[in-house]
Amino acid sequence: MVLQNRNFEKLSPQYDIKESIERLRHKNDPNIELCYFELFGICNDEECPYQHQRDFTLNDQQILEEILGYIPHGVLSFQTESIQQQAQKLLEINSLDEIIQNLRNETSHLDFIKLAIDGCNSV
Repeated sequence: MVLQNRNFEKLSPQYDIKESIERLRHKNDPNIELCYFELFGICNDEECPYQHQRDFTLNDQQILEEILGYIPHGVLSFQTESIQQQAQKLLEINSLDEIIQNLRNETSHLDFIKLAIDGCNSV
């Protein structure tokens, strides 16, 4: 298990929820260059090897799936289904903002760094 530090700190209560969501919305690959043409306009090359906004912009479902993937199984009452099913059901009844606030409240007692390290040591 590899810790992706870009996400843990972005879910911290020190950030406003909307700010956290916007920080999570982008999952660009630092090893792939951004498309020069898209940076200054539009890239019309369908076979362009560079990274485009469409390649790294996550929707609400993808953001929530990523967040749920960091919460150890059994911590939340609804963790009986796949992460995709959990995310879909949660988004049917609440906004992403509300879900993140609820998750912050439900998991505020957990030490995720310790859990992640313990998970790495058990592999």
